[in-house]
Amino acid sequence: MGKVLRKDKKGCLLKVGLVGILVTSLLAAGFFILLRPGLKVVSEPSVSAVFLDENYVGETPLIIRMWMGGKHIISVSKIGYHGFEQSIKMRFGKTQNIYIELTPDVHLKNLCGGLMVKSSPVGATVFLDGKEKGVTPLNLENVEKGLHIVKVAKNCFSLKEKKVDITASKKIDIDIKLESLCGSLVVKSTPDGAIVFVDGKEKGVTPLNLDNLRKGNLSVKLIKEGFETESKIITVKPSEKSNFSVKLRQPIASSDGRFVDHRNGTVTDTKTGLMWTREDSYVHLGKYLNWEQSGSYVNKLSTGGYDDWRLPKIAELKKIYEIEKSNTDKDGDIIHIDPIFSSGGTFWNWSSEEQGKCCAKVFLIIDGSVIKNDRIFSYERGVRAVRP
Repeated sequence: MGKVLRKDKKGCLLKVGLVGILVTSLLAAGFFILLRPGLKVVSEPSVSAVFLDENYVGETPLIIRMWMGGKHIISVSKIGYHGFEQSIKMRFGKTQNIYIELTPDVHLKNLCGGLMVKSSPVGATVFLDGKEKGVTPLNLENVEKGLHIVKVAKNCFSLKEKKVDITASKKIDIDIKLESLCGSLVVKSTPDGAIVFVDGKEKGVTPLNLDNLRKGNLSVKLIKEGFETESKIITVKPSEKSNFSVKLRQPIASSDGRFVDHRNGTVTDTKTGLMWTREDSYVHLGKYLNWEQSGSYVNKLSTGGYDDWRLPKIAELKKIYEIEKSNTDKDGDIIHIDPIFSSGGTFWNWSSEEQGKCCAKVFLIIDGSVIKNDRIFSYERGVRAVRP
């Protein structure tokens, strides 16, 4: 038993020792990092190239951290100026500051020219040979003679690129007109406070001004509790303000609560989940349609902003036939469909179901019966479109 205790004690001491060594090592490493030698290089003019031991390390103003001390060669250069070079000795725990004032090189300046970049509108970012230089209006000096690529970019404007041939000892002016890619949109609703979604992303509540919108078609949707959702495709044009103003509609429910009139030409059956057109084709067009014309009619329909309307099945027509409910057709006769649907339609309703080579099934909403009719030569027929 004593031997076991001595072994456990030795093991614990070994673990404590290892942990101590690890902690000491980490502290030493952190201390070493904090004491790394540093060098801060500032120059006049700024944005001058800095080389450490002939290796490019960045542009002034610049702070350099090194892992080791000792002697190093620091050099700074800029086109049109005499270069600077100096031997420095780096020491742990110290950051040295070097201020360098470069003197113009008349000979090199004769190999450089100037470039003035303007844009309309101002405030565009200028890139010279792929390197960012500033924003317009921008005066660039000591640009090496020869061919250069100037790019000008600004949010919501087209990127413009221009080739410029710089001549020694001369200044070239370029003025670039940027093409607008954005417009704005004002969204209003009655009442206020509707949440606005643009291409599915929430943007705020009405009344709402939206700027810097990319040109093209945007899907705008307004949602407010207790009101119907309103949707519209808005075309944004460059440098123009578009407007979307809508009076929000409160839905109307049937007396038994089964059907909901969305007040946009559509009625939803909450029992089946199907959406129907409030008007049938006869009320909508003022004329009868045969089966083939009915198919073409529903395919082109865009009632309520939906374009996926179709011919109903017989089983679906039977679902909206309710013997205890009354409406009237074009002749004033009783048809058994909820009065939330428009009156004045036809009681002969085409279905999507064909029967044989000549015919299709028709549902009589006057008595709930189903008959077959010739698809082309039938009379006094119509269709009530359904989706989805």
